[in-house]
Amino acid sequence: MKVTHIKIRKADTPLTVMDSFVDRGLTEGGHASLPDIDVDYASDRRQEIKDYLEERYNVDGRQRVFSAGTFTTMKLKAALKDVARVHRVPHAIVNYITAMIDDGTDWTGLFIQATTNRKLREFIQTYPEVIEDVRGLLGQPKAASIHASAIIVTPDARDGRPAECFDYLPVRKMDGALVSEFDGYSVDEIGLLKEDVLAIEILESVGHTLGKAIAGLINMFNPEVIVIGGTLSVAKEYLMLPVRNAINKYSLMLVNKDTQIRLSTLGERAGVMGACILARSKSLGLF
Repeated sequence: MKVTHIKIRKADTPLTVMDSFVDRGLTEGGHASLPDIDVDYASDRRQEIKDYLEERYNVDGRQRVFSAGTFTTMKLKAALKDVARVHRVPHAIVNYITAMIDDGTDWTGLFIQATTNRKLREFIQTYPEVIEDVRGLLGQPKAASIHASAIIVTPDARDGRPAECFDYLPVRKMDGALVSEFDGYSVDEIGLLKEDVLAIEILESVGHTLGKAIAGLINMFNPEVIVIGGTLSVAKEYLMLPVRNAINKYSLMLVNKDTQIRLSTLGERAGVMGACILARSKSLGLF
């Protein structure tokens, strides 16, 4: 990533927070947090990116790279079961009632659903203390875990002195990895920029399926060159890695080593041009 130019804007009144898009500059938005960096990688190589960031920035014995933490919060069904256990409500009754509640139902939705569900309405009237206690638990943190993609690299110095991630916020070790005690939103509030190392899982799935089919062609026909064209060719190396892995898995190395896998540069025109060439060859009797 390279910053090509910087334009400083001055105003006498507060400006609306802007989002920055590649080749489109700043676009007005209503966001209240810092922009982050979202980069897509092949899902089976995401760990390599994390390892590279640690190797690149964890130098001189200082830890600067860590994952953002996240918290799971109490939902209605889980809170209802926990509170009912404290009040010694029979498990059979609680399980029966929670099975009636739709997933994702909030506090207001519970009473809306109770207006049309007699069993649920009777439970609320029979155990009002349970319902009242549940209200205070909804949305409270239940467990801490690691954010699936957010990685933070802290500055190498603070107040003119060498710094580590521990100098900016509390960090704990979880499953061998450094994880912030703050979630991603809180990390934004203290001014740290996070990068989302995202995975394109659909490309891995498509690449694996395509590579498996190509491996079958190689085993049967042993062609010299196979060209991947059409829309898929736009994915380039994101597609080629799972394709090659599948070919190596489902075909013999002695056979596939002589076959070259290439990406067409024709893009979406590949199908039309291929059809035209076939039609011309048929009409000229080349086949």
